[in-house]
Amino acid sequence: MIKDRYSGFEQDYLANTQNAIKANINEELESLQAKRELILEERKYLGEYNYELKEDEIQNLLKVEHVDTNAYVYSLNKITKLGKLSNDPYFARFDFVELDEDEDEDELPEAEDADNYYLGITTLRDPLSGRILIFDWRTPIASLYYESNPGEASYTAPSGEIRGTLFGKRRYTFSKGKLIKYCDVDMPSDDEFLNSALAAHADSHMKTIINTIQTQQYKIMRDYIDGVSILSGCAGSGKSSIALHKIAYIMYHFRNKMEDKKIMIVSPNGVFSDYIAMVLPDLGEENVENILPEEIVNEILKRYPDYNYLSREQAIELSQKAIEYKSTMAFRNTVSDYIKYLSKNIFTPEELQIEVADKEIVIEEATLRDLFYATYSDVPLMDRTMKIAEHICEKHRIRSGDIGQQIYYELQFMMKSLSILALYKMMYTDSAFISEYGYSLSEDMITKYDSWEDACALALMTLNLCNTDELSKDVFYIIADEAQDLIPVFIDVLKTLYHGSNYLFVGDRNQLVFTGTGDFAEDIKTIVLKRPLRVYSLDTNYRSTIEISDYSMKYLSTKANIKSVRHGQSVIEHNDIHGEKFRNSVISTIEEMINDGYTSVTILCNTLNEARDLERKLMIPLSVSGKISIKAFPVYLAKGLEYDCIITVNVEDKLMYTACTRAMHKLAVYKNCSL
Repeated sequence: MIKDRYSGFEQDYLANTQNAIKANINEELESLQAKRELILEERKYLGEYNYELKEDEIQNLLKVEHVDTNAYVYSLNKITKLGKLSNDPYFARFDFVELDEDEDEDELPEAEDADNYYLGITTLRDPLSGRILIFDWRTPIASLYYESNPGEASYTAPSGEIRGTLFGKRRYTFSKGKLIKYCDVDMPSDDEFLNSALAAHADSHMKTIINTIQTQQYKIMRDYIDGVSILSGCAGSGKSSIALHKIAYIMYHFRNKMEDKKIMIVSPNGVFSDYIAMVLPDLGEENVENILPEEIVNEILKRYPDYNYLSREQAIELSQKAIEYKSTMAFRNTVSDYIKYLSKNIFTPEELQIEVADKEIVIEEATLRDLFYATYSDVPLMDRTMKIAEHICEKHRIRSGDIGQQIYYELQFMMKSLSILALYKMMYTDSAFISEYGYSLSEDMITKYDSWEDACALALMTLNLCNTDELSKDVFYIIADEAQDLIPVFIDVLKTLYHGSNYLFVGDRNQLVFTGTGDFAEDIKTIVLKRPLRVYSLDTNYRSTIEISDYSMKYLSTKANIKSVRHGQSVIEHNDIHGEKFRNSVISTIEEMINDGYTSVTILCNTLNEARDLERKLMIPLSVSGKISIKAFPVYLAKGLEYDCIITVNVEDKLMYTACTRAMHKLAVYKNCSL
């Protein structure tokens, strides 16, 4: 139990903290004004003397201005962070006495000897004394709060292990900078704050969880970053939150190691991207690239301007489902082996005869074969004929550009094809390849519309056969969310394009929305091959009530040991309701949810067309929704998100687990219903 040193200690500490925040803001505002004036002076000088300055002087001035502008932006960001601290200065405190090596270990320290450590979103120092008033939640000493019980405790600092005695921990709740309540706790989960946070209403964007991080979640956040990590967790276990908080942790501890490299989040869809957009700024971190799988593939396929394919969503909407085979590991292996096959068979050399100044030069077939498959083996396959043409011209002192071009054209004719798209289509009918590798391929697999799976295969072939240096990026860490919906051939695209990166794949095989097996962990282990490899599992649903969680598990094909931590209302299920009766029932259900005080109510369907049709036919009146936006979505756009209440309408059983577990507090299920 924490013991305050005198009455009113917490209010006094808060007052001191708020004063320090104001002082820091004022100090930063003065600095900001000075930086602004300096930048304006630099721009004015450059504008007035631009024609008199030498080029190198102009470049130096531009560099100086760039540095000063960055410093100005840094000050703006710092003021923003300090403003957030004014509203929520800190969320926890613990009291700790460090063991003095000269002291007798039998002499137990007293609580009065302990130092107070307050934890918040970022570090705050008193501008006068330099004393740290708030410690960043990512600092090494913060692990005492997340991982240790009161008593003997230790943490690992840069200087080594620090041992001592932990006397207690405390939680705080603020509202607009005012202290509302606090209470003493043991572990972060052993108090009313967790249930209070879980019982709160859903928001339009994901919230930080630094004040409710559980011990297991915290360990995953600060675990090693090198190699490949796979986080497999049930719905509502905090997978996405852990991933984003891990980014903040990495950026805090490894800025020097990262240098100019990026951190990238591969999001499942644009709705999810918007949902998580506020988390990293709230954690004090920005400049993280958020990208969709389609954007990665489209960037590779820009060299084929006329190429179009059905997106994963379009395949669902048009019932043009890709061949099941193309979503499997076997298909990825097929494409990978075909690339290997082409590396040995794409070029079929013939004797080359060249007329140069009444002299005939003959390049034998064996020589061309050796040049293509040995001498220039480090050059991308599709660029080798150009290298060979240059080699021949140089060796035989051919200066004529026309003859050199003719040599290049003749070598091109010896290629199986000059089109990656044509080569991909050939894979299904190349009898020599099929026979050598034993695959069961056929022309029937070349569908009328190219699918997402076809596009990924084409992208993988492009990366392996062409020079794609212009696509290379220095990405330090990649987090791929909803990894169960990443097909193996796309995972290979990710690994090939960002081969120097470290990875965290986050997913739940029970929430598979698109075509595939969902066995992402095994696929990743086979494809990425980077080491070390760590696998984490989470089996507690913090989002949904026990009633919703238990109901959702009825739709799992295999039994799962998933826990939830709080009770709520029973799930309501309706069957075979039609016409006006169905409409009235849905409207009544929405009214009940809103009257219960819930503000985030969403209807889930199978497809976007179904969702839009339902919205139109239900004609949800303004008197029902008021300022509350009632929307209908397909399940695939809602995955990863959470809402106060969910109403499912005729959702397929295979999608029901994902649909049901979007609900935090209340769930209504409609089956075999229509208007």
